[in-house]
Formats: sequence, C-alpha cells, structure tokens
Amino acid sequence: MGFFDTFKRTKATNDNEAVLIGFFRTETSKLLGHEVNSKKIDEACKSAGEAMQVLLIPQLNRDLQQKIADTISTICKTRFDEAFGEYMILLFVRFSVIQ
Repeated sequence: MGFFDTFKRTKATNDNEAVLIGFFRTETSKLLGHEVNSKKIDEACKSAGEAMQVLLIPQLNRDLQQKIADTISTICKTRFDEAFGEYMILLFVRFSVIQ
C-alpha cells in the first residue's frame, strides 16, 4: 500500500453522485459569493426554505420537474434527496439573481 492509497475512499461510492452534488454546491456558492460548504452557505440555504416553498415551487412545471427528478435519480441512486435538494437551491438562487 503506497502513500497515496491512504487517502483513497474505502467505501464503494458512486463518483458521479459526488460530482453532480459538488457541481450544484459550487455553482450555488459562486452565485452567492461564498465559499463552498461554509456556514454562510448553510445559513443561506436554511433561510431560503420558506421563500422557496412560497415563491418558486408553485411556479414550476410539474412534468418538467418530474423529468429532472427522474434524470437525477438515474445518477444519484443513494443520495437522491441530497442531490435534488441541491438542485432546487441552485434553481432558487438563479431565479433570485435573475429577478
């Protein structure tokens, strides 16, 4: 076992899940101007929950969102809830920036 083997993941994880969730988080943090996985991002996401439910979600096309959810579920089988949540937060932030 070499030195770099120490840092490899021991669990069999799907790298596509991590890449997709990481992409959503990175894009959200860029739009908000904060570092990825910082407390400011977490606080912003928590505070946006009610606004998302009132302003954004009623405006979305259910059929289109179902297709997006189906697509995300094919990539993220074990972390679907997290991935779809990150997608919704990114969508809300982009929607807010455009407004």
